Amino acid sequence: MRKLVSFLVLLTMGYVTYGQQGSRGDGSQVAPQLVEQKFQSEFPKATQVSWERKDNRYLARFIMNGYQMYALYTSAGLWLFTDIKVPIEKVPAKAKQHCSTNFGDFSIVRSGFHDSMNSGSYYVLTIKKNGVMKKAKYDENGNFLGLN
Repeated sequence: MRKLVSFLVLLTMGYVTYGQQGSRGDGSQVAPQLVEQKFQSEFPKATQVSWERKDNRYLARFIMNGYQMYALYTSAGLWLFTDIKVPIEKVPAKAKQHCSTNFGDFSIVRSGFHDSMNSGSYYVLTIKKNGVMKKAKYDENGNFLGLN
């Protein structure tokens, strides 16, 4: 009987722990407290925050200053990157001109800004032609950095 009670206690503890770090019960994900604290300190004005767990990382989707944003953290609360969807009007004119001149047969389908601890900060123009998507990267002054 003791073994059964011990097993049930462990099972309940595992369920409670998973519930606290896995899901809210409404299908939305929850990040560990350390990750959420780090996020709140870096993005205190964020609204409509939702979390998605990807392997051992946590992706926050949120709105701040009118922009749709994404931030990725490790389970230890280390910030990895932030992506911001920005309107094409906010991209430097020099970047738009370069894209038009060099990739004129492509159409711009998305524009954003990426900030990363590993690769720095840059604008990204996602371009498409015949179903093929590419990403043109530009620094904050509109200088071309590369294409992937």
